[in-house]
Amino acid sequence: MVELVRHSQRKRRETDKHYLSLWRHSLTLLCKSGSVRGFINNETISKGVRVMSSTRQGKRGQLIPILQQIQGRFGYLPKEEMVKVAELCGVTESTVFGVASFYALFRFTPIGKTRVMVCRGTACHVRGARQIMEATEKELGIKEGQTTPDLEYTLESVACIGCCALGPCIMTIETTEGQVTSTVHGRLNSGKVTEIFARGRE
Repeated sequence: MVELVRHSQRKRRETDKHYLSLWRHSLTLLCKSGSVRGFINNETISKGVRVMSSTRQGKRGQLIPILQQIQGRFGYLPKEEMVKVAELCGVTESTVFGVASFYALFRFTPIGKTRVMVCRGTACHVRGARQIMEATEKELGIKEGQTTPDLEYTLESVACIGCCALGPCIMTIETTEGQVTSTVHGRLNSGKVTEIFARGRE
């Protein structure tokens, strides 16, 4: 059993190294094509597919680095871009969507100007993190993982934001004209959640 576990761990490390190599290949190619900021278009995606195909990695391995680049450009995976990827990789659209939906790092909706992250670490959990999430969902009119229609807020939960003494707490990360501001709101209750977003609407 121990040997099987060690073998599994070795295979996982080898797989991780291979995906990292694929990622570096695609990033290098995009930079050489003048795409230093991660701009995605049909030409650069096509070139990336050809390079990654030469590694003899399966179609699933080709898709992940390309999807990462697209999300880096748009902040999420637009449906029309995923359709283009399917055509260029020679796979079905359902295959692309299947790969993207399997990994938690991929998003299918835009991120709002302000990301609202409700901490669900142990300290926050025992002090009412669930109630804080419910209160936040009510204030924003969305569920966890969603973005408001005006693209102002995206609601998420995180394992821990490192402010256990202030639990339950929320971190907001606001992006305005390229400037990023993060704020931790601690020792919360439903009333304080209402106050946070009331101030944000002023």
